[in-house]
Amino acid sequence: MFSTRSMTGIARNAAAIMVASSLLLSACAPAAQPAAPAAGGAGAPAAAGGGPPIKIGAIYSTTGPVAGLGQDEYDGAQIAVEDINAAGGILGRKIELVFGNDESKADVGLSIAKKIIEQDKVVGLVGPASVIIGTALQPVADEKKIPMVSGMGKVGDISPYSYALFPIVDQTVPFTKLAKEKGYTKVGVIGQAGAVAESIKSTVLPPIEKEMQLVGFEQIQPADTDMTPVLAKLKSLGAQMYFVPTTGQQVAIAAKNFKALGLQNGGIFTTTAQNANASLIDVAGDAADVINLSGTKIFIYKDLPDSDPLKAKLTKFAEAYTKKTTRQPTLVAALGYDMVLSLTEAIKTANSTDGEKLKAALDNQKGLKTLTGTITRGPAEHNGMVADWVLMRIDVANKRFVLAK
Repeated sequence: MFSTRSMTGIARNAAAIMVASSLLLSACAPAAQPAAPAAGGAGAPAAAGGGPPIKIGAIYSTTGPVAGLGQDEYDGAQIAVEDINAAGGILGRKIELVFGNDESKADVGLSIAKKIIEQDKVVGLVGPASVIIGTALQPVADEKKIPMVSGMGKVGDISPYSYALFPIVDQTVPFTKLAKEKGYTKVGVIGQAGAVAESIKSTVLPPIEKEMQLVGFEQIQPADTDMTPVLAKLKSLGAQMYFVPTTGQQVAIAAKNFKALGLQNGGIFTTTAQNANASLIDVAGDAADVINLSGTKIFIYKDLPDSDPLKAKLTKFAEAYTKKTTRQPTLVAALGYDMVLSLTEAIKTANSTDGEKLKAALDNQKGLKTLTGTITRGPAEHNGMVADWVLMRIDVANKRFVLAK
């Protein structure tokens, strides 16, 4: 949950880890992408005969460190709107996305949220991709009683009107299973310092620690460009599995440093699904062959059997996405689609655009099949996305992701 890009491109997204959307998601990585429309731009034409369009705010990073993640999610969201409008819209009305580029900055995202809620009268928000920006937007969503469905990787109620989508549950199972098969029992983690690190500790590490011994958690800064010291330290502490739930350029750098140190001899390098994009392959270069990633079916949709109930939906989305962007679909692109799906299904269930009624519908969204998995929420669980995780490797020669063998 990605296309060929340069170092400059991948650098646009490095920041907020998705582990908490890959988790956290805070920042994934494709790179130079087509410019998005300015705030207030449209995702759909005016409705024909069914009243004015239902406006949904779309706040995504299309510039700055989180740009790769944000652009993919925004493109996925637009395809969802196109599909919904082609099928007649919701409540007899078209859906319109009111877009704002948060520039990968929390203060900019907050300003956009206030503007599109107060002036554009959006009934809900999709995005942002970053947990840091999403957290900054939560107070205004709660105050204005405007539901926000984001790509953050959090669990629990999060905040009254905030809902996450990034699947966290069991994402690390493919890694720990691989480690067990190799007889590895000790894990070292590298994560971005601050809120992202805290999110990793609370959401991603607990299931890993049930299976393996955590020997070290090294924290890095967004500007760090050499992971050799922290990798060497983890090695000295006995790490055998190196889990790097950062995003973008830093994962590629870590993979290069990992291979240069020869840590693949007696160790495995793992990262999360938000990093499964072509930018990672391009920047990691020959070192991409040491990377193990968790992934979902969007990556391998062509290889799914025809009997798989998701194959037709994933294929339709993938073809539309590739036609629109010339890129291969990513997990976060599918999440962008799923954010719109979740919110619009709530509008249908509530038969209303009233914020409190939408909250009630989202609080009780159960068994909703999406491109990524199944959503089952409750008042105390505002994520609820469960995906079928698979372990992937990288075919360096053909620059593509494949199922690990």
